[in-house]
Amino acid sequence: MNKVLLNSLNKICNKKKNGYNNFNVLLNIRNIVYDTSRNYKKRENIFYKSFIRNDYSSMSKKVEDENDNKKKSKKKNIFLTWKCLGINLSLTIPALYLYLYLLQNEKNKKKGFGKTTMESIGKPLIGGDFTLINHHGNIVTNKSFKNKFCLIYFGFTYCPDICPQELEKQTIVIEKIHKKYGDIITPIFISVDPQRDTVAQINYYCKSFSPKLIGLTGTKELIKHVAKLFRVYYNENVTDVNYSKENESISKNNNYNYNYLIDHSIIHYLLDTNGNFLDFFGKNATTSEMVDKISEYIDDHMNKHKDYPKNTISIQA
Repeated sequence: MNKVLLNSLNKICNKKKNGYNNFNVLLNIRNIVYDTSRNYKKRENIFYKSFIRNDYSSMSKKVEDENDNKKKSKKKNIFLTWKCLGINLSLTIPALYLYLYLLQNEKNKKKGFGKTTMESIGKPLIGGDFTLINHHGNIVTNKSFKNKFCLIYFGFTYCPDICPQELEKQTIVIEKIHKKYGDIITPIFISVDPQRDTVAQINYYCKSFSPKLIGLTGTKELIKHVAKLFRVYYNENVTDVNYSKENESISKNNNYNYNYLIDHSIIHYLLDTNGNFLDFFGKNATTSEMVDKISEYIDDHMNKHKDYPKNTISIQA
């Protein structure tokens, strides 16, 4: 308001020439207003300065107090976090070790799944001397396969599913061993069905799997003898439901019945170079497990006999 009044007085005083008679009075009034406004500004500045100083000091105290509180809270938080960390580590580390231990056991179980092992006192009484007829019609004995490892499987050519699967598995194992070591192991198929598995039938059947596979057959007495040596179970009293009329006519012409299956053991027997029993593999054993186990026996034999197999067999290139 003082500024507005002062400006109006200045305008009036500047118009002296326009006929204002009371110019001096107006000039004095203007000076008074100017002085009062000037003093007011000084007071106003002094007031603001004091207010700002007081306010700043109070604000600075508040800031300092807040900083102190933050430092204290940080110390408390740091203490709490380290304490919590220690508690968490003391709980999680044992749990982690337990988890890893269980995981390793699970892996070991998976690795050992399908492997057939046998615990016995002394040497198992499996294997021995036998005489049979091979798929070429020649008489062979257990000594005919000396100087090589042997993998023997018992079955019959009219088996619908199990025998083909196992012989296919045996063929894969033999091929992998031959690639790794050479012609160091012989696959053998021994029939438990001498009535139907003639030399010609065995010859045709073995060629369908591998040219390396040797088929053996014989009389009932010879088959019973070799089956007893290897503790092989087989039973002919199983009727074939899927028996066809064509096979029935063949049975009548040959004066004996083809309408049967044979229930038998599903085992592969591993023999060493002297015909001694080493190990066996059941139906659940995989090809990789069989190859690994057979390789262990071969490596052990080679370490004990440095001249093997150079002086016994020729290794494939």
